[in-house]
Amino acid sequence: MGGFTTYLWVALLFGLLNATLGSLLKLLTLPAVILTLGLFLVVVNAAMLMLVSRWSEKLEVNNFWSAIFTAIIISVITRVVSSFGKKAMTN
Repeated sequence: MGGFTTYLWVALLFGLLNATLGSLLKLLTLPAVILTLGLFLVVVNAAMLMLVSRWSEKLEVNNFWSAIFTAIIISVITRVVSSFGKKAMTN
């Protein structure tokens, strides 16, 4: 499948795309994010995953629902890791 460098490349591409285009999309879709109490952010992250999949041969996303599921997993893992980081900083 892929080694460490493959995963690093996909993560770097996703991070750069999410930081640039993702930030702009989150700003433009702010009314939808507010109306859905933040759940629309999962759709934006799924769209970013679909773009990374299109631009990189190393990541394959079969359909939009698998991108949604993956975006939910990424959100949960990010939330858990950031909460551990905050706890470590306060102790």
